[in-house]
Amino acid sequence: MNIADFIKEKKDIFNLKTKFPKLILNFLKKSYEESFDWVPIKKLSKRTQGIENETHRIEKDGNNFVQLEYREDLNKDIYKKLKFNPEELKAVIENFKVM
Repeated sequence: MNIADFIKEKKDIFNLKTKFPKLILNFLKKSYEESFDWVPIKKLSKRTQGIENETHRIEKDGNNFVQLEYREDLNKDIYKKLKFNPEELKAVIENFKVM
């Protein structure tokens, strides 16, 4: 059974967690982990205008450059479709009780 097939909106998480607590917790953790991606944060005219470290990188985009940051991508389903925000999702995971 793929629990994601039964989760269409945020309330489904809370309705299903009593019947399938481990599956829901695993779904939330996986969704959180998969929500991180390289997100464009600004365009640069020169590569030297950007930051490069473990959470920032620069990619060429045509004649320009784009500054990317590794962070939660708010366009992922857990945020966009289920309408969680990153802080709320972290709190739900941290406070989740599996019997």
